[in-house]
Amino acid sequence: MDVRTDPNRNDARSRPLRALRYLAALAVALFCLIVALSYALYWQGLAGVPAELPRAQRTYSADLRRLYWRAHDGQGEIRLPRLSPPRVVWNVARMLADQDSMRRPPSAAVQLLTQAARAMSWQLAASSGRAPPGHQVELSLGIALSRERQGEQLIDYLLERSYYGQNAGHRSMHGIDAAASHYYGLPVERLTAAEQVALLVLPRGPSYFDPACNPERFRQRYATLLALTGLAPLDAAESAPPPRMRIGACARDALQPQAR
Repeated sequence: MDVRTDPNRNDARSRPLRALRYLAALAVALFCLIVALSYALYWQGLAGVPAELPRAQRTYSADLRRLYWRAHDGQGEIRLPRLSPPRVVWNVARMLADQDSMRRPPSAAVQLLTQAARAMSWQLAASSGRAPPGHQVELSLGIALSRERQGEQLIDYLLERSYYGQNAGHRSMHGIDAAASHYYGLPVERLTAAEQVALLVLPRGPSYFDPACNPERFRQRYATLLALTGLAPLDAAESAPPPRMRIGACARDALQPQAR
Protein backbone atom coordinates (compact mmCIF):
# COMPACT_ATOMS: atom_id res chain seq x y z
CA MET A 1 0.00 0.00 0.00
CA ASP A 2 1.19 3.51 -0.80
CA VAL A 3 2.30 5.20 2.50
CA ARG A 4 0.90 8.48 1.26
CA THR A 5 -2.59 7.03 1.46
CA ASP A 6 -2.10 5.15 4.69
CA PRO A 7 -5.10 6.30 6.85
CA ASN A 8 -3.34 5.53 10.12
CA ARG A 9 -0.35 7.67 9.21
CA ASN A 10 -2.55 10.54 7.98
CA ASP A 11 -4.54 10.36 11.20
CA ALA A 12 -1.35 10.51 13.27
CA ARG A 13 -0.23 13.59 11.40
CA SER A 14 -3.58 15.36 11.87
CA ARG A 15 -3.78 14.79 15.63
CA PRO A 16 -1.39 17.65 16.57
CA LEU A 17 -3.29 20.00 14.30
CA ARG A 18 -6.61 19.04 15.88
CA ALA A 19 -5.11 19.50 19.35
CA LEU A 20 -3.88 22.98 18.41
CA ARG A 21 -7.32 23.85 17.07
CA TYR A 22 -8.95 22.66 20.29
CA LEU A 23 -6.49 24.67 22.40
CA ALA A 24 -7.04 27.76 20.28
CA ALA A 25 -10.81 27.39 20.55
CA LEU A 26 -10.51 26.89 24.31
CA ALA A 27 -8.33 29.99 24.63
CA VAL A 28 -10.82 32.08 22.63
CA ALA A 29 -13.74 30.77 24.71
CA LEU A 30 -11.87 31.49 27.95
CA PHE A 31 -11.01 35.01 26.76
CA CYS A 32 -14.64 35.70 25.82
CA LEU A 33 -15.79 34.37 29.20
CA ILE A 34 -13.37 36.64 31.09
CA VAL A 35 -14.44 39.67 29.04
CA ALA A 36 -18.13 38.92 29.56
CA LEU A 37 -17.65 38.32 33.28
CA SER A 38 -15.63 41.53 33.72
CA TYR A 39 -18.37 43.59 32.05
CA ALA A 40 -21.06 41.81 34.09
CA LEU A 41 -19.28 42.70 37.34
CA TYR A 42 -18.75 46.26 36.10
CA TRP A 43 -22.44 46.83 35.38
CA GLN A 44 -23.42 45.11 38.61
CA GLY A 45 -21.20 47.55 40.51
CA LEU A 46 -22.93 50.47 38.82
CA ALA A 47 -26.41 49.18 39.65
CA GLY A 48 -28.18 51.88 41.63
CA VAL A 49 -25.60 54.52 40.70
CA PRO A 50 -27.22 57.55 39.01
CA ALA A 51 -26.46 58.15 35.35
CA GLU A 52 -25.16 61.65 36.14
CA LEU A 53 -22.30 61.34 38.60
CA PRO A 54 -21.59 64.13 41.12
CA ARG A 55 -19.34 66.98 40.08
CA ALA A 56 -17.35 69.64 41.90
CA GLN A 57 -19.33 72.80 42.58
CA ARG A 58 -16.39 75.06 41.80
CA THR A 59 -13.26 75.22 39.69
CA TYR A 60 -9.85 75.59 41.29
CA SER A 61 -6.83 77.27 39.76
CA ALA A 62 -4.53 75.45 37.38
CA ASP A 63 -1.63 76.09 39.76
CA LEU A 64 -3.40 74.40 42.67
CA ARG A 65 -4.36 71.48 40.46
CA ARG A 66 -0.74 71.02 39.41
CA LEU A 67 0.38 71.14 43.05
CA TYR A 68 -2.13 68.40 43.88
CA TRP A 69 -0.97 66.29 40.93
CA ARG A 70 2.72 66.67 41.75
CA ALA A 71 2.10 66.09 45.46
CA HIS A 72 0.87 62.63 44.40
CA ASP A 73 4.10 62.14 42.41
CA GLY A 74 2.40 62.99 39.13
CA GLN A 75 4.72 63.78 36.23
CA GLY A 76 3.99 65.89 33.19
CA GLU A 77 0.42 66.70 32.18
CA ILE A 78 -2.57 65.71 34.27
CA ARG A 79 -3.78 62.72 32.31
CA LEU A 80 -5.88 59.67 33.16
CA PRO A 81 -5.80 56.28 31.45
CA ARG A 82 -9.01 55.25 29.70
CA LEU A 83 -9.94 52.06 31.50
CA SER A 84 -12.24 49.19 30.59
CA PRO A 85 -13.27 46.14 32.66
CA PRO A 86 -11.04 43.71 30.67
CA ARG A 87 -8.09 46.09 30.93
CA VAL A 88 -8.47 46.27 34.70
CA VAL A 89 -8.55 42.47 34.91
CA TRP A 90 -5.40 42.30 32.78
CA ASN A 91 -3.62 44.90 34.94
CA VAL A 92 -4.52 43.04 38.13
CA ALA A 93 -3.32 39.73 36.66
CA ARG A 94 -0.06 41.34 35.58
CA MET A 95 0.48 42.83 39.04
CA LEU A 96 -0.13 39.46 40.70
CA ALA A 97 2.41 37.88 38.38
CA ASP A 98 4.99 40.59 39.08
CA GLN A 99 5.58 40.85 42.82
CA ASP A 100 7.88 43.86 42.39
CA SER A 101 5.06 45.89 40.83
CA MET A 102 2.86 45.19 43.88
CA ARG A 103 5.46 46.76 46.14
CA ARG A 104 5.67 49.95 44.07
CA PRO A 105 3.27 52.78 44.98
CA PRO A 106 0.42 53.32 42.52
CA SER A 107 0.77 56.02 39.91
CA ALA A 108 -0.72 59.47 40.40
CA ALA A 109 -3.49 58.66 37.90
CA VAL A 110 -4.44 55.45 39.74
CA GLN A 111 -4.41 57.29 43.08
CA LEU A 112 -6.62 60.03 41.63
CA LEU A 113 -9.16 57.57 40.24
CA THR A 114 -9.17 55.46 43.40
CA GLN A 115 -9.64 58.41 45.76
CA ALA A 116 -12.31 60.04 43.59
CA ALA A 117 -14.24 56.78 43.23
CA ARG A 118 -14.11 56.16 47.00
CA ALA A 119 -15.22 59.71 47.85
CA MET A 120 -17.99 59.60 45.26
CA SER A 121 -19.30 56.20 46.37
CA TRP A 122 -19.50 57.41 49.97
CA GLN A 123 -21.24 60.61 48.88
CA LEU A 124 -23.82 58.65 46.90
CA ALA A 125 -24.38 56.25 49.80
CA ALA A 126 -24.84 59.11 52.27
CA SER A 127 -27.27 60.95 50.00
CA SER A 128 -29.40 57.83 49.52
CA GLY A 129 -29.22 56.64 53.13
CA ARG A 130 -27.62 53.35 52.13
CA ALA A 131 -24.83 51.43 53.83
CA PRO A 132 -21.25 52.22 52.79
CA PRO A 133 -20.49 50.64 49.40
CA GLY A 134 -18.06 47.82 48.76
CA HIS A 135 -14.94 47.59 46.64
CA GLN A 136 -16.88 46.46 43.59
CA VAL A 137 -18.83 49.74 43.46
CA GLU A 138 -15.64 51.77 43.88
CA LEU A 139 -13.88 49.80 41.15
CA SER A 140 -16.78 50.25 38.73
CA LEU A 141 -16.94 53.96 39.52
CA GLY A 142 -13.23 54.30 38.89
CA ILE A 143 -13.63 52.76 35.44
CA ALA A 144 -16.60 55.00 34.66
CA LEU A 145 -14.77 58.12 35.85
CA SER A 146 -11.76 57.31 33.69
CA ARG A 147 -14.06 57.36 30.65
CA GLU A 148 -16.26 60.32 31.56
CA ARG A 149 -14.06 62.83 33.39
CA GLN A 150 -10.80 64.67 32.94
CA GLY A 151 -8.10 64.54 35.59
CA GLU A 152 -8.58 68.23 36.40
CA GLN A 153 -12.26 67.63 37.13
CA LEU A 154 -11.45 64.84 39.58
CA ILE A 155 -8.86 67.01 41.33
CA ASP A 156 -11.48 69.74 41.74
CA TYR A 157 -13.88 67.17 43.17
CA LEU A 158 -11.34 65.87 45.69
CA LEU A 159 -10.19 69.34 46.71
CA GLU A 160 -13.81 70.14 47.46
CA ARG A 161 -14.79 66.86 49.14
CA SER A 162 -11.72 65.51 50.98
CA TYR A 163 -11.68 65.35 54.77
CA TYR A 164 -9.18 67.72 56.43
CA GLY A 165 -9.78 66.92 60.08
CA GLN A 166 -11.70 68.84 62.73
CA ASN A 167 -11.80 72.54 63.48
CA ALA A 168 -11.66 74.21 66.89
CA GLY A 169 -15.35 73.42 67.42
CA HIS A 170 -14.69 69.70 66.79
CA ARG A 171 -16.63 69.84 63.54
CA SER A 172 -15.47 68.00 60.47
CA MET A 173 -13.74 70.05 57.80
CA HIS A 174 -14.49 68.91 54.27
CA GLY A 175 -12.77 70.65 51.40
CA ILE A 176 -9.64 72.72 51.10
CA ASP A 177 -11.65 75.94 51.40
CA ALA A 178 -12.72 75.04 54.94
CA ALA A 179 -9.15 74.03 55.80
CA ALA A 180 -7.74 77.30 54.42
CA SER A 181 -10.23 79.29 56.46
CA HIS A 182 -9.39 77.33 59.62
CA TYR A 183 -5.60 77.33 59.36
CA TYR A 184 -5.02 80.71 57.69
CA GLY A 185 -8.24 82.69 57.91
CA LEU A 186 -7.94 83.29 54.16
CA PRO A 187 -9.41 81.95 50.92
CA VAL A 188 -7.28 79.23 49.35
CA GLU A 189 -6.63 81.50 46.35
CA ARG A 190 -4.75 83.96 48.57
CA LEU A 191 -2.33 81.37 49.94
CA THR A 192 1.17 80.84 48.65
CA ALA A 193 2.06 77.56 46.97
CA ALA A 194 3.91 76.38 50.09
CA GLU A 195 0.89 77.22 52.25
CA GLN A 196 -1.39 75.27 49.93
CA VAL A 197 0.97 72.29 50.01
CA ALA A 198 0.82 72.32 53.81
CA LEU A 199 -2.93 71.78 53.53
CA LEU A 200 -2.47 68.95 51.01
CA VAL A 201 -0.67 66.97 53.73
CA LEU A 202 -3.88 66.55 55.73
CA PRO A 203 -6.23 64.45 53.52
CA ARG A 204 -3.66 61.63 53.50
CA GLY A 205 -4.36 61.12 57.22
CA PRO A 206 -6.04 64.00 59.05
CA SER A 207 -5.40 62.50 62.49
CA TYR A 208 -2.08 60.89 61.71
CA PHE A 209 -0.62 64.08 60.22
CA ASP A 210 -2.44 66.54 62.49
CA PRO A 211 0.09 69.41 62.86
CA ALA A 212 -1.04 70.14 66.42
CA CYS A 213 -1.13 66.57 67.75
CA ASN A 214 1.61 65.02 65.59
CA PRO A 215 3.93 67.89 64.58
CA GLU A 216 6.90 65.69 63.67
CA ARG A 217 4.85 63.51 61.33
CA PHE A 218 3.40 66.64 59.75
CA ARG A 219 6.85 68.18 59.24
CA GLN A 220 8.23 65.03 57.63
CA ARG A 221 5.29 64.69 55.27
CA TYR A 222 5.33 68.40 54.50
CA ALA A 223 9.03 68.17 53.56
CA THR A 224 8.25 65.26 51.24
CA LEU A 225 5.46 67.16 49.46
CA LEU A 226 7.63 70.27 49.13
CA ALA A 227 10.22 68.13 47.40
CA LEU A 228 7.67 66.39 45.15
CA THR A 229 6.19 69.73 44.06
CA GLY A 230 9.64 71.23 43.46
CA LEU A 231 9.19 74.00 46.02
CA ALA A 232 12.08 72.95 48.27
CA PRO A 233 14.68 70.18 48.57
CA LEU A 234 13.96 67.21 50.78
CA ASP A 235 15.57 68.67 53.91
CA ALA A 236 14.27 68.65 57.48
CA ALA A 237 15.30 72.29 57.82
CA GLU A 238 12.75 73.20 55.15
CA SER A 239 9.83 71.35 56.75
CA ALA A 240 8.69 73.91 59.33
CA PRO A 241 5.01 74.84 58.85
CA PRO A 242 4.40 78.13 57.02
CA PRO A 243 4.57 81.14 59.38
CA ARG A 244 0.96 82.13 58.72
CA MET A 245 -0.38 78.65 59.52
CA ARG A 246 -2.39 78.81 62.75
CA ILE A 247 -1.95 75.39 64.29
CA GLY A 248 -3.09 75.97 67.88
CA ALA A 249 -3.39 73.33 70.57
CA CYS A 250 -4.10 69.66 70.03
CA ALA A 251 -7.86 69.10 70.22
CA ARG A 252 -7.27 65.53 71.43
CA ASP A 253 -5.33 66.78 74.44
CA ALA A 254 -8.06 69.31 75.21
CA LEU A 255 -10.65 66.54 75.41
CA GLN A 256 -8.64 64.51 77.93
CA PRO A 257 -9.42 65.05 81.64
CA GLN A 258 -6.92 67.15 83.52
CA ALA A 259 -4.76 65.36 86.07
CA ARG A 260 -5.41 66.37 89.65
